[in-house]
Amino acid sequence: MEHYSVAIMYTFFVQNSLYVVLVIALTVWAGIAFYLLRLEKNVSKLQESWEQGRSSASDKN
Repeated sequence: MEHYSVAIMYTFFVQNSLYVVLVIALTVWAGIAFYLLRLEKNVSKLQESWEQGRSSASDKN
């Protein structure tokens, strides 16, 4: 029975290889976009805290 399901999966992947590649490529691009958005959020927070620290240091002088 397990051999039959493997054959069905293999047939599906061979007949729909374009869609399989498309799903993999879209998943990779979505992961890259998610990572970049998260990185931008962290950089913005760091930039805000750096600017606040710089302005408070200049107030002391």
